[in-house]
Amino acid sequence: MKKLIVIGVSQLIFTSCNSQHTDIIVKQKKHLKMNIPNITKDDLEVPKLSDLVKSENEKIFEKTKDSSTLLNKNENELVFEHNDFGYKYKDGKLVLIGRRKEDDIQKPIPRTKEHFNSPKEFIQNLQTKIEFYPNENVHMIRHWINTPNGYYPAGNWYVYDESGNLLQHIDHEKYFRMSYYDVAKIADSYDYPSIIISRSFDGKNNSFWIIQLEGLQDQPIVPKTIIIDDKTGKVLYEMNQEEFNNFHDFDYITKYSEDLYKLFKPN
Repeated sequence: MKKLIVIGVSQLIFTSCNSQHTDIIVKQKKHLKMNIPNITKDDLEVPKLSDLVKSENEKIFEKTKDSSTLLNKNENELVFEHNDFGYKYKDGKLVLIGRRKEDDIQKPIPRTKEHFNSPKEFIQNLQTKIEFYPNENVHMIRHWINTPNGYYPAGNWYVYDESGNLLQHIDHEKYFRMSYYDVAKIADSYDYPSIIISRSFDGKNNSFWIIQLEGLQDQPIVPKTIIIDDKTGKVLYEMNQEEFNNFHDFDYITKYSEDLYKLFKPN
């Protein structure tokens, strides 16, 4: 089964910056990484629409005893849940398969610094989205890791043409050693109520995690951006908002990301 990999991509070429260096290093813990299934178009076993309708109607009738509420497979839009997946049909054609499975590897990690109206724990879950062409051939397979601190592409991403030929494949996980929980522990060492975590790589051998720290609402807290080397776990830069705004290497990152994900934009 091939892997779908979504990349939060960026190339960071660090130049001289008036930012503060911090020698924080987090020990790698591979067991904390999310287990992301590798799904390709050839791995999909989609149940028949008629079977989904039949199964759903059995549930509806058992509950209501009213045959007038039963579904018709020719309805404009139908949504089903089956074996941890959600199936969406429009005019009898499959347009979307979605799956959101909570992480079963690691329990949530409580935050050591609690703030009113901010998440009290670090936790992650996986979201999978598979989209289809009008001919019901697979268009895109994508995964995201969702957290209280934002989300980012993960795993293997695939995009196909309408005939089923592979156009692009991105394997995000081969670029990263650290886990979300590793980075969350670093973020939690700073006393900020709002934490946003993302990651990026340069398409070669360099990968980084970005932590954005802010206050909530009108709190007089100076925002800070932390950049971590994924390979070593070392904090490379701590920047205030002005330094981050003038950190022009991110201009390249943005362009690289746009080029990388161009084919993955929804119709």
